[in-house]
Amino acid sequence: MNTHALDSILRHYHGETYGIPPQPADWARAEQELGREIPQDYKTLLNQTGAHSLGHCQLRNPADNHGPSLSRAALTREELIFGHMAREMLNLDFYPEIGGWIQLAYCDREFFMLRPTGDDIMLVSLSLWKVHETRLTFTELLWSLFADRTLYDNLGSSIWIKGRPMFGLT
Repeated sequence: MNTHALDSILRHYHGETYGIPPQPADWARAEQELGREIPQDYKTLLNQTGAHSLGHCQLRNPADNHGPSLSRAALTREELIFGHMAREMLNLDFYPEIGGWIQLAYCDREFFMLRPTGDDIMLVSLSLWKVHETRLTFTELLWSLFADRTLYDNLGSSIWIKGRPMFGLT
């Protein structure tokens, strides 16, 4: 795993904890439920920060049962809300559909989605009805949004506020 983006993000982190850092058992349970491994950069970011949000974006955390959880139950609820629109407008299936994409994080109607295979993130906009194939891992995408906050319809400005990732801001 290339850790440049992750290391760069964590250099902006100042030790504040706004959520529950996942333990190995939380990740094992989530991966078993979801039927796939979660990318290591995402796991490391949450393990070290306990973050449930970055700016106005919500991060799915397998240890958090009160916020946006990374669990079969939470993602099934999300699919009931947005799955029909994604299927109809984008020909895209959200988890728990077979071969469905897993939502790792979201900012309003912008979803950071993980395909059934691979570690690269697809950015799905249900506001603009677009799918952006980023070819980046989660932390690489976050770091690119720092470098250019105008990418993807100014999504970076929802995460990076005053030059830092705003961990825990809701």
